[in-house]
Amino acid sequence: MILTVFIIGNEWDSVFQGYILTIWMIIVKLLRITLIFIGFALIGKGNLKGSWILIFLFLFGGFSWYYYLYLGEYELASITLILNGTLFILYIVIPLIYRLIRIVKLKKMY
Repeated sequence: MILTVFIIGNEWDSVFQGYILTIWMIIVKLLRITLIFIGFALIGKGNLKGSWILIFLFLFGGFSWYYYLYLGEYELASITLILNGTLFILYIVIPLIYRLIRIVKLKKMY
């Protein structure tokens, strides 16, 4: 989750580099950040639906590497693909761990 927070912190780097964002880009960025925090809150409460929100976000975030390839930013494209792919896999593992813990607890009860 700490790695995801770093991504949120870098979400607005383009503004400080001098890029002018459209209103739609701002709305999408705010929506993404809001969904990430909702996912975090749900996971913190033990609700596995929060993990599915994050899986969905990072699955489609992984496809943004194609945009960077189009711009000719090959290093940024590979970093984006690796980072989003890693987080996608990690947020798949979280529900599996929760389910394994529940299964082990149920077996100990019986």
